[in-house]
Amino acid sequence: MDLEQRDEQRSLSTIGHQIHIRLAALEPYDPLTAQAQRYELWAENLGLYQSGHSSLDYRFRDAPSIFMLTHRLLNHLLETLPLGEAPLQL
Repeated sequence: MDLEQRDEQRSLSTIGHQIHIRLAALEPYDPLTAQAQRYELWAENLGLYQSGHSSLDYRFRDAPSIFMLTHRLLNHLLETLPLGEAPLQL
């Protein structure tokens, strides 16, 4: 199984939690802190962290193109975020 197939098997919730962990590791004075707060608000409002019928994964079950777009966007965000070793310099 190649990397792309493995990525497609990860749920939006799993990717969202990984993003949350990286954002939580930011220093309080990091320029991304405000964006991290906005992401958390967005994720909570859409049900990204929910399970079952209230999850974003479940709600996108009949819209595979929207699911894949959201999946790619969240993966891109995850890959773009620093791993938490040092604050991001802009």
